[in-house]
Amino acid sequence: MVNSNKKFEINEFSDIFLIIYSIWVYSYNNNFSVKNSYLSNQFMLNYGIRIEDYLIENPILEQEMQNELEAKDLINSIYSLMNIQNSLDKKISNHLVENYNLEKTSTSLDKLSQYINSKLEKIVITTRLISKNKNKFSSIKTCDSLMSIAWINLSEIIATHKLVKMCKYIKCNMIFVSNRKSSAYCNSKCQTRAKSHRAYYGASKKYDEDKLEVSSNKIIKDNDVNRLPPEEYKIPDEYEPDFGFFDGEDDKLKIMGN
Repeated sequence: MVNSNKKFEINEFSDIFLIIYSIWVYSYNNNFSVKNSYLSNQFMLNYGIRIEDYLIENPILEQEMQNELEAKDLINSIYSLMNIQNSLDKKISNHLVENYNLEKTSTSLDKLSQYINSKLEKIVITTRLISKNKNKFSSIKTCDSLMSIAWINLSEIIATHKLVKMCKYIKCNMIFVSNRKSSAYCNSKCQTRAKSHRAYYGASKKYDEDKLEVSSNKIIKDNDVNRLPPEEYKIPDEYEPDFGFFDGEDDKLKIMGN
């Protein structure tokens, strides 16, 4: 169902900044022509809908994200917060800069908070009472911009001392919110796959990307969102013991750092 509302309840979009980040990374460069299929599948797993369908159902968000400067400003601020919180190691941080052209808007939490405040000052929030039953009401806060709610999300993350982290599974670019510094994965699926990867490769294995071509473009069926689809591989002509675990330049950069 298409959400064409001009007012959005702020409490119903507490994770919209995570959604915007995922959509931005997924659509980066050439408007969806280069797709991160694992990220797409993870989005489906977490939110029960494909990225393209989410934008169709939320046309206002799609319209807002067409303002590339505003969208990039939000993404850079999320990236800055992760760096300030030490949620990114140097290799991953450099990877994001080199491949997504990200920049730090601030280098300290005080400066970032001031920057976010400059965004919050421009946001118009409407508060109204909703009748729940006889003589009982609830207060609802609404906003006419999902991008604005994302800035509110960030302010609340800072105020509640929560952490924004990037999943450490090599194929995943999802970010997530956690209360614990030790959290490393966005969900149990990535944790299991990362454990399998470590068990197979260990710390000293090297990966020759030129020997492997991987296609992972399966779409999760609407009635089967509790598991990720199997990946399809192009079988190499010669036996390759490392076959089947990595794909793409992102994998190589995350592992080898070059």
